[in-house]
Amino acid sequence: GMTTAPNTCRADNNGTYMTWAQIAQLQATYKWEIGSHTVTHPLLASKDAADGQPNTLTATQVSQELANSKAALASHGITATSFAPPYGDYNPAVLAQIAKNYGTMRGFADTGYNTWPYSDYLIRDQQVQVGVSVATVKSYVDTAIANNQWLVLTFHNIKTTPSTDPADYEYATADLDAIAAYVKSKNVPVVNVNQAMVTGD
Repeated sequence: GMTTAPNTCRADNNGTYMTWAQIAQLQATYKWEIGSHTVTHPLLASKDAADGQPNTLTATQVSQELANSKAALASHGITATSFAPPYGDYNPAVLAQIAKNYGTMRGFADTGYNTWPYSDYLIRDQQVQVGVSVATVKSYVDTAIANNQWLVLTFHNIKTTPSTDPADYEYATADLDAIAAYVKSKNVPVVNVNQAMVTGD
């Protein structure tokens, strides 16, 4: 479970996360897209003994992480069509397995902007965590507008008082609010991955 600590997330098993009811509310009330991110948050293509994963996953283990995550979401009424690999870690073999389970993949280390025609399995993003100022994110928005690009912003934990260590991948609620207000003031389309890649034009 993810609502109690310790949890099953390899990246941070001491944290507590949203309940299924809260996730369903995001989808029903706010029309958020809920995508998949594996079951246990492992490196899918590589290994890192210093970080608790001494061996590379087998193809079967990768398949289980992808399929079981999708099934867990489905058991709660969520049809996941989008996938984001933990740590942005993938290779061609992993990508082939992702494509068997999901319609799109958003990277993490694949930073930048998306220009038409988009790639279903290489959606670029801009990472946002403590240390990335609101002014910097506003400049990302301005660049995307000026160049007619699709900007995907990746946030992790949003907290009233975030950690000051960028490696904790936290961001302030007030700063997220300021970014959302700025995007709204620009009167540009805001879409989730499924809308942009599957149902969009």
